[in-house]
Amino acid sequence: MLRASADPYLVLRFQNFCGLKEKKGEEIPGEKDEKDENGDLSPAKYKNGHVSNGFVNGYAKNGLIKNGHWKPASEEKLLDSRKMDSPRLQDYEYNPLWHAVFTFGSTLGNEIFYITFFPFLFWNIDEYVARRMVFLWALFMYCGQAAKDIIQWPRPPSPPVISVEKRYQWEYGMPSTHAMVGALIPFCLVYYSYDRYEYPLPLGIAFFTCWCLLVCSSRLYMGMHNLQDIIAGLCLTAILLIIVIPVLDLPTETWVLTAPSSPIFMVAIPLAMCVVYPTPPLQTETRADTTMVIGTCVGVLLASWARFAPTKVPDPYIGTPFAIIFPGPDRIMTMICRFILGILVLAPSRSFMKALIHKVLPRVLPKNSTDSMSDEEFIELVHRFVTYSFVGFNAVFVVPKCFIYFGI
Repeated sequence: MLRASADPYLVLRFQNFCGLKEKKGEEIPGEKDEKDENGDLSPAKYKNGHVSNGFVNGYAKNGLIKNGHWKPASEEKLLDSRKMDSPRLQDYEYNPLWHAVFTFGSTLGNEIFYITFFPFLFWNIDEYVARRMVFLWALFMYCGQAAKDIIQWPRPPSPPVISVEKRYQWEYGMPSTHAMVGALIPFCLVYYSYDRYEYPLPLGIAFFTCWCLLVCSSRLYMGMHNLQDIIAGLCLTAILLIIVIPVLDLPTETWVLTAPSSPIFMVAIPLAMCVVYPTPPLQTETRADTTMVIGTCVGVLLASWARFAPTKVPDPYIGTPFAIIFPGPDRIMTMICRFILGILVLAPSRSFMKALIHKVLPRVLPKNSTDSMSDEEFIELVHRFVTYSFVGFNAVFVVPKCFIYFGI
């Protein structure tokens, strides 16, 4: 059953069922099939490593992949992913409706969604729910991304799978962090809002189910994961929720946001997590992306501590349950103004901190100061952590002060 769930042709059948099919009869220059003495396609003839059995994803030069599995790092010197050959371009046709639906579902786990959804939730909906969600998001992303770089299982081979989304093809695939976040975010929205707002629980369960199914199925449609990756991501999410949720329901949050010494732990523990993050033989963007997520969480927690430590954390349940009322024109305009003002604060602060780090750090950093990574990689990780900590702090501390100043 496990082997069947990892079958790339299962992904291909799902893609074909949804109307996504590769166009036939069109040869791409420089990639004409060549045959050996037995009439089979010869993998040695392909510059980018494509073979006829469909088990090579085409992202490494000849010799880096054998029979669809990564060789141990000692067998070949793995190249920087940015220096690898490009994959064979696939020309495909699709059903416009399903393609739009699954593209939207895939976006629910991408960076553009995070940088719009979380600030909007903080500024216009419920800061209590948003704060807990960001903490769980960072923890789950770290566990999922680290598991990818420890297990080091490649994504579904292309061909036969049609790869629609190119950004994540350089990374490993097991488990699916999109599936983890696709289950975590709707679960948090329902779990932390049900006893704060008046709405029927079946509606919340239906909302969670639809969101999770949409994100998970979109990863199959995009050709980024097989069914095994999706199941592993959902199982890991369930295990972590069982462990972490009871801890958060204790008075832990009050101590974190009011204790004088808690900022030390807020910075030291995430920094240690970034330092001990596993380093796979094949360099990917996973570590940098994870550092960015951890940095954002650090900034949010530090900002929350700065707001509540001088007084106390407000009781999130005073006056609950709240009735859900659709906002009127004035409220909608206020929400839009808040969001625009917040982005106008965050965008320049991100650009300023990024430019400052890339300008100053190379001047003060000794040459070859790190043995495990290049200076450029080290600077990039520092930028991701510091810059997004700064952005997270501004989003939760500075921007609300601006709202008060402008009366919105």
